Amino acid sequence: MAFDYGTTEDLLREADDFIEREWETIVSELAQLIAIDSSQGDPDFANNAPFGPGPRKALDTMLGIAAGYGFETGDTDGYMGYADLPGEGDKQLGIISHLDVVPAASGWNFQPFQLTRKDGYLIGRGTSDDKGPLLCGFHALRFWKERNEAAGVTFPHSVRMLFGTAEETGMQDVDTYLAQNKAPDFLFTPDAEFPVGYGEKGQLVIWLKSDIMTNRSILEFDGGTATNGVPASATALLKYDGPLPEEAPGITMEAFESYCSEKRCYFGQPLLLVKAEGVAAHAAMPEGGVNAIGKLTRFLIERNLVTEEERQWFSLILPLLETTDGSPLHIACADEDFGALTCVAGVAKFEQGIFSQSIDIRYPTCTDADTLFRAASMLVANVSGSATEDGSNPPFLVDPKSPAITQLLDAYVQASGFTGEPFTMGGGTYARHFPKAASFGPLDEEHFVKPAWAGNMHGPDEGVSEEELKQALRVYILAIGNLMKTDL
Repeated sequence: MAFDYGTTEDLLREADDFIEREWETIVSELAQLIAIDSSQGDPDFANNAPFGPGPRKALDTMLGIAAGYGFETGDTDGYMGYADLPGEGDKQLGIISHLDVVPAASGWNFQPFQLTRKDGYLIGRGTSDDKGPLLCGFHALRFWKERNEAAGVTFPHSVRMLFGTAEETGMQDVDTYLAQNKAPDFLFTPDAEFPVGYGEKGQLVIWLKSDIMTNRSILEFDGGTATNGVPASATALLKYDGPLPEEAPGITMEAFESYCSEKRCYFGQPLLLVKAEGVAAHAAMPEGGVNAIGKLTRFLIERNLVTEEERQWFSLILPLLETTDGSPLHIACADEDFGALTCVAGVAKFEQGIFSQSIDIRYPTCTDADTLFRAASMLVANVSGSATEDGSNPPFLVDPKSPAITQLLDAYVQASGFTGEPFTMGGGTYARHFPKAASFGPLDEEHFVKPAWAGNMHGPDEGVSEEELKQALRVYILAIGNLMKTDL
């Protein structure tokens, strides 16, 4: 017999009662997770911490929360954890979110690893990406666990809630999980936007490297913290004997006779420390971001603070730092499903006389990874540089009219009262690693406009509306019920 949860109206009333009753508990659990800096660290395989102690601690905390509600839990050697709700049949619905975060970096006005509530918003690293959404997905499953137990019924399909630990750093966690476990018959991830995403652009990360610089003024050069974001800060330390250069917006300077950085100390020579501030943004949505590495690079060139050898490298890279459409590489293109390609230069390094610059390319079906890599290689060949690939995924698409996508869309429309259409995105979620999957909320920026003091995912003061998360929990409760009516 087909699964029947009653009328949608009655179910949503039950969901609202659950959310009102349990919301403070959910916020307190989110505070526990936000307090953990779960950015990637040094691996500790002996203690099942392949991505460092932070992700391991966050996973342990979440598994403890799930076990406390009576879920069957498991852990694949620290790569991925899960909580199960058994069903009658052999098919499985998956829900996947991640506990790891990007580093906090600079520019915060709130404490990044302390949950702050202000004017209906929750602020802290991971509130929107992805610890807050993870708890919404988990408690939607908890709602059904408790409802089914009270009614003495069982879902026709099992449900597994997956807790990832390396979504921000290559998704090796899900690769390891799938090497040991069968993929769910259908899966959605609360790690994007509503109403529902049915496709994701291809992704390619490339490192561009200079030849060894033999004549240089720069001693240290660093910018950005993650390849998948427009960097908000960049710093250069260089040898400089002269008056302070003319100022520029977003640039600060300080002269030293000796200086100790995190890397080493410098004595007995005149030094200049130059810092640039930009505006962070996700590489999938770079509009509105200001690349701090680009600001710093332009300043060094225009103020004649670099050697001719350094100038050649920076002049070559600068157009990539000041655009996001790939035009400096002659790779700009667009298609009907995905729209335009994006190209973001997110991290800069200077080590052993070599400059390295990452580029994160999100591409539609009008090109491919080989074409993009050749374009990057040809660019740096002009200065005897090299290019190295650091991760690649082809575009991911499912049928936007398939039953599962239709049920997710219906759940959003019925639970939120808003309308919408399935869409594709430039962001990379876990969905692309599964044969049948979709990204599904929880952000709904059209209907929940943030105040200026609340930041975006990957940026300072990351925050999310409590009402937005409550809406997501309501949608997920209905979506799970709807999907139980399908064959997946």
